[in-house]
Amino acid sequence: MKLEFNPQRIVKNPGKSFDIFSQKVMKSIKRQEKVDASAFSCELMSIGDVFEKQGKKPVMNKMAQRLAETLVNIGDSNLSGIIYSFLIKFNKDNAKIAEQIALNALAIANRQKDSIHIMARSYDLKEIYKQTEYGSEKHLKALYSEKRALKDIVTNYDNVIKKYRTVTREAKPKETYELMLCENIFEIIEILKKKEPKRALEELNQLKEAVSRIKQQGTKEKNLRRIKELSEEIKP
Repeated sequence: MKLEFNPQRIVKNPGKSFDIFSQKVMKSIKRQEKVDASAFSCELMSIGDVFEKQGKKPVMNKMAQRLAETLVNIGDSNLSGIIYSFLIKFNKDNAKIAEQIALNALAIANRQKDSIHIMARSYDLKEIYKQTEYGSEKHLKALYSEKRALKDIVTNYDNVIKKYRTVTREAKPKETYELMLCENIFEIIEILKKKEPKRALEELNQLKEAVSRIKQQGTKEKNLRRIKELSEEIKP
């Protein structure tokens, strides 16, 4: 997708600019042309900046969510994922709106059985709750949703990646998701270690298994030291 920025047009009418942007994206997809994820994200942010300066964030939210839903319906969950990620950051000053966007996006990813985007949207929710209600049931629920998705990616990597690859971007190496799974379990244990030590110990056993798969020796040793420290802190 070739970008042709027109700052004056965007400032004058961001709504029309978004319509042109949407049409350009849909044409590229129909022609099976490569849509550059970075260029897509840049133009999306440029239009969003103008909506924000004009005090029209709700309009941008509505238009962007509509495009995201259209992209999901035609099978491009990666571009829609970029939109949802953008919208969550775009609404960072309003946790309720950001949470609702992330929940809607997570529901779509769950319906699609799309582990990559279930993981991404669960991560977004986790980060929201980390700031607004650390250690709550909603925070834990988001962490466990992220964990299930990461375990599926690690266990069924080849099949998950076949589904994920599109004209927009490639997936990360399997080792990256293995490290993310370890970090996720560490976060769960930190919440559980005082209030539910038995569950924390169960998670610790799963963490040991996850760490054993890490190939980078330095990273593995660092995580093993963290496990040792946590083991001493948990009193069942």
